[in-house]
Amino acid sequence: MIMFSIISMLMLTEFLPPLMNSSLLLIMNSALLTKLGAAPFHFWFPEVMEGLNWMNCLILLTWQKIAPMILIMNNYFNIKFMIFIIMSCLIVSTLMSFNQTSLRKIMAFSSINHISWMICALLVSFSIWLIYLFIYIFINLNIILIFKYSNSFYLNQMMNNLNYNKTLKLSLMINFLSLGGLPP
Repeated sequence: MIMFSIISMLMLTEFLPPLMNSSLLLIMNSALLTKLGAAPFHFWFPEVMEGLNWMNCLILLTWQKIAPMILIMNNYFNIKFMIFIIMSCLIVSTLMSFNQTSLRKIMAFSSINHISWMICALLVSFSIWLIYLFIYIFINLNIILIFKYSNSFYLNQMMNNLNYNKTLKLSLMINFLSLGGLPP
């Protein structure tokens, strides 16, 4: 469906006036941002994450982001619209992550936050985005494997389950700090 939309749009750009063309690009980028779970199109994302097991969460947090990001990069985008999306992702993810006890929702809001940084990296360079994506995938893989190993879905479960394994607890803390923006 996405490929059909892109091919159709590329074929129509020759015949459409510029205003219509920019409207189509805006609609297509909005659809891709919805697939990413970016704010303000994010409302489905935390709820879907809450219903998945950890391995499916990993796929939704990582693999699911690659194709839409590449398509957004190859589109001609409105820079003001992208700045609005970046700011929305940063603000919404920060505010919505307060008072969360569900680890899956915390990871979902973290993903929304990282979407903004990925879009920023994508606006600068594909290679910077690729490096950022690989680091993001690696950190998410570590965190989700720890959650899966400890059978934790909520903060209190995680604290109780990791009290006996100090190495996993330290690893989780380092990975969470890295996901939060501190250097690894």
